[in-house]
Amino acid sequence: MKAHTVKSNAKRAARKLADRIPGLTPAEPWEAEGGGWWPAVDAETAEAADAARAEAYVRAEPVVALPKPAPVAPTKPKPTDLPAKPKPLAGADLMSAVRAIPPTRSSAEEIEARRAERRARVEEEKATGKRDRFGNKVDPEKVARGPSRAAIIVALVSRPGGALVDDILTATGWQRHTLRGYIAGTLRKRGHDIRSVKGKPARYMMGAA
Repeated sequence: MKAHTVKSNAKRAARKLADRIPGLTPAEPWEAEGGGWWPAVDAETAEAADAARAEAYVRAEPVVALPKPAPVAPTKPKPTDLPAKPKPLAGADLMSAVRAIPPTRSSAEEIEARRAERRARVEEEKATGKRDRFGNKVDPEKVARGPSRAAIIVALVSRPGGALVDDILTATGWQRHTLRGYIAGTLRKRGHDIRSVKGKPARYMMGAA
């Protein structure tokens, strides 16, 4: 490659070279190390750059695009690569985990809301007969059974003239000795002044002399 002592001569040589070889563009001359100027060109193709390299400084060579790599399909992780699932807790481990959970404190609004909900539920159960007027739960089986034998006996003997022993036995389904012991023991201990009236037929009265 010839170096020109005059810069304009290097420019002229670059123009002539570009006219002769397609794909070249004249560029600003390149200063040689020992003095002088080299013709300089820009190359649009690799072929043009190779043809001009012996006569001029090729300032810009084309960039050869590399082929794109083929897409790689993603691989599924192997079962051994997946994290192991934690084993479910059971027995003592489960109880320990439950005890380790800190208790949650309810706010005053939450407490009052629960109380209001309970009051509304109690009033609803009163209206449906599930609770008595004091708010106590009513035993459905006890209601289905009807009044107790004690209530039956007290109601019978409280009538004017009392009640015949046979009537009480029929109402309660008891034997004479059972009725006699129940009145003398249980009912009198409860404060019921029930007394036996001698005569035929025998009867019981409330507060009889």
